[in-house]
Amino acid sequence: MKGANRVPARCVRRLWLGASVVAAAAMLLPLRVGSEVSAQTVPSSRPSGPEQLVPPAPPGGPLVTSSGSDASCPPTTSAAADSSTLSAPVLARALQGENSATVLWCPPASGAGRVTSYTVTAEPGGESVTADVPNDWAIVDGLSNGTSYTFSVVANASAASASEAGSSPAAATNPVTPEMTPQPSDVVRGTPKKVTYDGYSLMIGGKRVFITAGEFDPWRTPSPSLWLDLLQKMKADGYNAVTVYFDWAYQSPSPGVYDFTGVRDMNEFLNMAQEAGLYVIARPGPYINAETNGGGIPAWVLTSPNGYRSDVEPYLSAALQWYSEID
Repeated sequence: MKGANRVPARCVRRLWLGASVVAAAAMLLPLRVGSEVSAQTVPSSRPSGPEQLVPPAPPGGPLVTSSGSDASCPPTTSAAADSSTLSAPVLARALQGENSATVLWCPPASGAGRVTSYTVTAEPGGESVTADVPNDWAIVDGLSNGTSYTFSVVANASAASASEAGSSPAAATNPVTPEMTPQPSDVVRGTPKKVTYDGYSLMIGGKRVFITAGEFDPWRTPSPSLWLDLLQKMKADGYNAVTVYFDWAYQSPSPGVYDFTGVRDMNEFLNMAQEAGLYVIARPGPYINAETNGGGIPAWVLTSPNGYRSDVEPYLSAALQWYSEID
């Protein structure tokens, strides 16, 4: 952008490298039990406590992770994981969505090493979803907003002999009631205008508008106090629109959890664009590239079976849930 407050490229490189070193060092620092965390931190999607942070070693051998991806899952032993007795999944819980629910669980304490998939069933209605290992979550679609549901989670196991194959007892979740995604209450709205186009330009409110847009991704500048100033500088430089990627991974740290507070408050950014007099060209992905890890697709989605960036499950249900949250 034009302007007097231009920073020399060599200074930008030094600032960027310095910030990278600080960020890397911060990731290497361990968080001790009992230490305080920022109020912006999104809580874990499962119950946690000191007994899960430093669990006692159970009888039967050293602690191992049997299956599943959540570090908060109770540990088990190799002997228990390979047991021919298949117990029920543990810590099953459900999170409400819009016409959907996200169900999470941990592997069974016994026999988890033989588990190949999990079956999640909704009551009432009987909607059912099968999640292949290593998934320890499933999104159940097709639910009715305003109806209370509970879910059962059953582990399905393979075995060397037919007598050992079968399913575990069911684990029941808490009841949840799907609802419409709540809308922000402090939206700065402009006057609605009809948008059309022809072979020459867009027309907004019946007038030709030639879009000159600049890119600004607020998650690259995680300081909302700076957003309005930068947007106003874009307007002063002659731009009439801002294009923005919305980063799914930045907003969703774990299945069914979405954070739009603080530095992740995209409604605040849109309000500032309105205040600056800029149109917004929104690009919610789900895949955004943008030099982001996984192209903006959350890590909990990238590890799911069947791949992503296509119409396969469970990716499709997760992407549609993201759209309902960011819309």
